[in-house]
Amino acid sequence: MNSHKREESLPIRIRKLLIVAVLVITACEMPSGLEPVAGVEGTLTFNGAWPDSIKGAALVALSSFPSDVSQAADLLVNYSTPAPFRTDSIEHFIQLLPGTYYFLTLGLTIEPAVFATKLDSFQTSGNLPVVLLDTDLATISQPVTILPQTIRPLDRAVWF
Repeated sequence: MNSHKREESLPIRIRKLLIVAVLVITACEMPSGLEPVAGVEGTLTFNGAWPDSIKGAALVALSSFPSDVSQAADLLVNYSTPAPFRTDSIEHFIQLLPGTYYFLTLGLTIEPAVFATKLDSFQTSGNLPVVLLDTDLATISQPVTILPQTIRPLDRAVWF
């Protein structure tokens, strides 16, 4: 009779375990912060010999087209991971809110790690340690519209 109770209690335990598992799973909510992103991605290609004065380069998204590269600090929205000195090409991704942006490839005149660390200070001063690397005014002066939940391809090439 004792063995008969064990046989009955095992299925009951499994049923209870399944019920608890179902309750736990259904009680969990989907995370709300993991929404699809928008932005641009592609490849930055560097052709020719890097000048020694350029320590890195990044694609930057600006809120409007600057009349001078010195305005980049005020217009900067986001930027790609900087390409290290003498890189031939690098993949980039810039996350952005839906909107219209202008994209420039800027050369960093200081080490990329220092640039990233002190970006707030540079923006406050209004003086980014950068030079314009893009030479095709027709391309860089064209606005790019980013739609919600859309990643747009954007490749750029720089010639030194």
